[in-house]
Amino acid sequence: MHEKPARITGSATELVRGQPRPITYDGTYRRDLPDPHFRFKVAMVEQSSEFRLHTHEYAEILIVLAGRAVHLGRGGRRPLEAGDVVVMRPGAQHGLLRPQGLKLCLIMFDPDQILRDQRELRNLPGYEHLFAPERPGGTAAPPNTDLHLSSDEMLYVASLVSAMKSEFDHPAPGRETVVRSLFLLMVTYLSRLHQARRQNPSAILSRLHRVIDHIRAHYREPLEVAALARMACWSVSQFHRHFKKAYHTTPIQFINRLRLQEACALLCDPDRDITSIALDVGFSSSAFFSSQFRRHLGESPSQYRRRKLDELSRRAQSALRQRLAGARKAMIVPRSGAEPASRRGRD
Repeated sequence: MHEKPARITGSATELVRGQPRPITYDGTYRRDLPDPHFRFKVAMVEQSSEFRLHTHEYAEILIVLAGRAVHLGRGGRRPLEAGDVVVMRPGAQHGLLRPQGLKLCLIMFDPDQILRDQRELRNLPGYEHLFAPERPGGTAAPPNTDLHLSSDEMLYVASLVSAMKSEFDHPAPGRETVVRSLFLLMVTYLSRLHQARRQNPSAILSRLHRVIDHIRAHYREPLEVAALARMACWSVSQFHRHFKKAYHTTPIQFINRLRLQEACALLCDPDRDITSIALDVGFSSSAFFSSQFRRHLGESPSQYRRRKLDELSRRAQSALRQRLAGARKAMIVPRSGAEPASRRGRD
């Protein structure tokens, strides 16, 4: 990621009072959050174009309502899907790649204004990790943190977002109070969820299962261990430790095993090129594919193909001989109560 941050971040289609409207963002309070007394905005957008790597002055909460994309952050690339929540602090670099049917809720806000004087909220460990600009002792917090919501959790957060959006789009007396209250309720809920994910040992397997489901669905695509670790809300070292304890292998070995299993099935097709098979199942090159294949299966892909095709040929020939033998037997052995054909002919 060597792309320089851009001031014009990108464009999207925003739904305002049910009507689609093209909109662009430049990452500044002056343009994106122009009300100096209430620097806050909630927007429902459909994202079909990429957002270049960028920063903005305000904080942002991104909630994936539908579709998928790839999120860019300081830690690298991370897949996004429905139920994901990403918190971007002011000044944090991020972007979006390859959006597919992507529908988002974007909540942009000034944390110094909207979260000011929230002493009880700031004491929540989950809040400290998700939203606070600094950790105790002055250590900078990660610029982008995230979590994944279950369907029930997503329904609750969506209800809060819907109420916020309705109040925000239809100004009425007390609007700011209602929007701020709903937002604080959501922030508290997300902070509690985040802390529960980090502390509850019983959640380890469910977090791993989500990663495994993602690997099984996307193993043909490039997969980064750092992105998988973030999906489970762990550091890379924690992710490796939990994964190996649960599955007795490393994440990379697990991914390669899935790819090799798929390759073995494809190699039984004599018309498929070995290089294309390697790339189709997710390997970066045919040379690396061949080395991994030999390492795990003890023979090269071409040797495996010849052996399997020979086995299939022998099985086919054996089955054909059995069918022919059965047909001949049916012709010469009379059915019960019937005379042999040769005797009937003599009579």
